Amino acid sequence: MAQIAQNNHTCVVTLDGSACLKTPTGFFEYLSATFHFAYLDSREYANPVEPLYHADADHRIILTIDHFEQLKLIERLFINDFLPRLPDSGVAVILASRLPLPREWQTLSELGQKIVELPLAAFTYKETVDYVESYGAIEQEVIHKLIRLSSGLPLALALLTDFWSLHWHLFSMRHRKVLLSFVIRGSLVT
Repeated sequence: MAQIAQNNHTCVVTLDGSACLKTPTGFFEYLSATFHFAYLDSREYANPVEPLYHADADHRIILTIDHFEQLKLIERLFINDFLPRLPDSGVAVILASRLPLPREWQTLSELGQKIVELPLAAFTYKETVDYVESYGAIEQEVIHKLIRLSSGLPLALALLTDFWSLHWHLFSMRHRKVLLSFVIRGSLVT
């Protein structure tokens, strides 16, 4: 999705809630550093969110924040200070979280009208196969086992496929089947 946005002249900035200090200053320093690295305009900004203020239909920005649940300590900053100051057009903020947004977010008049929650559903069989095959040459038997064990759940599939693609070469075919079963039982169930 990020590639499609970039192909349409949209700047995509990705943050990880687990990678920054859980303070307003820590968040804005992380945001500033990420913009400095990712944003095409190389000038310095006095305020780390300044590029967001200048977004419009010709200079769109998608800001994604993964692991948003880990930023719970600065949630008020988002509700009261950060999101309301963003322009009404040109900026989209995508929050990925294991927890749903608090209902309070929906009750805020301006903010509540702009929120769209999209729960992740399991991949279809074809989407799952396409995802696993995007990692390269993996035996069909392993693909089907990954699909069955993950039940098409995106996070489970990503973890399993990442692990498999990094470590499959360490084991003979006989041991690969055992390893895959062990990884499923040992890592995802606990």
